[in-house]
Amino acid sequence: MGLGRLQYSPIRNWLDRAISPFFVESMKTSALILFFLFLGTAIYSEDIIDTSREMENANPEYIEKCYQHALEQFDKQEYEKSLQYIRHVIKSDMNNYKLRYLAAHDYWQLGNFDSATAHFQIAILSQPQNPEGYMDYALMKLHERDYWSAERTLQTALFYMQKYKVEVPSKFYNIYSRLELLKGFPDQSLKYAQLAKAAFAQSQTGIKDKLEAMTLEARSQLLLENFDKAELAMQWALSMRNNNVYAYNLLGYIYARWRNSIMETDPQKADNLKKLALENYKKALKTPDLVDEFKKIIETNIASLN
Repeated sequence: MGLGRLQYSPIRNWLDRAISPFFVESMKTSALILFFLFLGTAIYSEDIIDTSREMENANPEYIEKCYQHALEQFDKQEYEKSLQYIRHVIKSDMNNYKLRYLAAHDYWQLGNFDSATAHFQIAILSQPQNPEGYMDYALMKLHERDYWSAERTLQTALFYMQKYKVEVPSKFYNIYSRLELLKGFPDQSLKYAQLAKAAFAQSQTGIKDKLEAMTLEARSQLLLENFDKAELAMQWALSMRNNNVYAYNLLGYIYARWRNSIMETDPQKADNLKKLALENYKKALKTPDLVDEFKKIIETNIASLN
């Protein structure tokens, strides 16, 4: 093939384009696009965290990222997966309050109370001014029926809240009220439930703590046979959150106990109380959050009215 023919050939045409400024710039642009596509893929792949190894020098941003993943798994009730993210970075910050606190709850849900205790204790030591660690540790001890440890923890929490001038939250008094109720002291339980109510004005008091305070007051008044006051407390609770299965069941139970106490002295009022008890039990059975186990309890309560 002669040189004369090459200048008109497709190969020569491509070579001419290859050395032209426009072609060179277009190739640079293509290379940049490919580079950024690769970079985007690399950034996205960082979200896939390899939790099989334990890091000892992770930076705070990466630790926080792993914590958020662990928290997401906890919310999904995937407690072991949550712990995998925590184990992945815990050696990089052994006194990280959030990691320890979450690990304690993971182990608690898995029934590993010894490991939960260890993590709660480290969390508490890392932030002694934070009442949440003490309160949830005390709740776990109540769950274990270890009332002595629960009370000791609450007393320690109160000491540090006073030392650091932290407002005592409603949740703290609710736990103390529950403790006294489990120990068989309804008068002391009532005292703490009323202190919990007094703390409602605090900004951190949520609806859950308010409902619990009213429920604990009602249970205490019921055991003290102050039926009218127990009724009032549960009506207040229902005004905060209607269609609550536990509130309706407890109110029905209050009416049933009240009825039993006056069947011989005031049969007409006893009959009215029986109707009120049945009415609230039926409301409980119609609530959307009813579970099968609790349904059986309510049905047993209804049967006991006859």
